[in-house]
Amino acid sequence: WAVDWLVTRIPPETEAQVFSSVPPETLIPLKQADPSGHPAWRVWQDTLERLRIHPAVPRLDYRLALVDWDQPNAFAIPGGIIAVTSSLVQAVGEDRMAIAMILGHELGHFAHRDHLRSLGRSVVIGLLISTLLGGSDFGLLGNMAVDLVHLRYSRKQEEQADLFGARVAIDTLGQAEGFDRFLRQLAERDQLPSWAYMFSTHPDPKQRIQALETFIRNYRSE
Repeated sequence: WAVDWLVTRIPPETEAQVFSSVPPETLIPLKQADPSGHPAWRVWQDTLERLRIHPAVPRLDYRLALVDWDQPNAFAIPGGIIAVTSSLVQAVGEDRMAIAMILGHELGHFAHRDHLRSLGRSVVIGLLISTLLGGSDFGLLGNMAVDLVHLRYSRKQEEQADLFGARVAIDTLGQAEGFDRFLRQLAERDQLPSWAYMFSTHPDPKQRIQALETFIRNYRSE
């Protein structure tokens, strides 16, 4: 509980300042890939630019990083980096609603500070000290490789990120039909699409999809 309490005291501005000089590979040990080989990359970048201005999204200098991995996945990296794997980009292509849901899900982890909670108590305490002292030199991370690839969020954290992503995606794109199609892609298949990584990290993905459907019905009626 102490870490949960501490991360609420770390403003996004301090997070951005502290992590601005930390190479992404320090936090996610995967080789960065060249996005020029993915024609859909421009759609991913444009979608992030549209989502980031939503009032519920914390003010960070968000940027995409493409990493080379054969597993469809994405990661919220402290400082505002969203790393997506090359296999995820290839699987999703230019499906903007799916892209918005994926990026919105990761932005939900930023909004709920899940990405800082997962770093561990020592790192969070260091961040808080930096906040209190007004400093920007956070040497602890320079000697510590935090492997975000193998971190797991709780089911509650994932469900909250689902709902955040849905709200931000629909508010931004305004495509109710696109979201319905997105849900059908998930609900009408015996197995989840390979790109639906966020629903495969915990048991009973269908329950999370049903929670999304209920949320959207209620959200539309507001």
